[in-house]
Amino acid sequence: MEADVAFPKTHNLPHLLTLVLPLEPSWNMPEPSLLGLKAFGVSIVYPGKSADKVDAQAALGYCREVHEAARRSFGLPL
Repeated sequence: MEADVAFPKTHNLPHLLTLVLPLEPSWNMPEPSLLGLKAFGVSIVYPGKSADKVDAQAALGYCREVHEAARRSFGLPL
């Protein structure tokens, strides 16, 4: 429990964002990027699964978008 919110153990980043937004409304993250990261967090981390170069580049792009959105929300330089 954090700030009176019970955060579930989940890879569902868009759902977690809906729980955070009432606490931090400036966290305006791009939902397509969160959905893309969710897919990689669930499938690629388990043994026997791997990402090809195109998948890895897509994941890095999603990470950059979320990273930049987080830095903007904290007023940090990009």
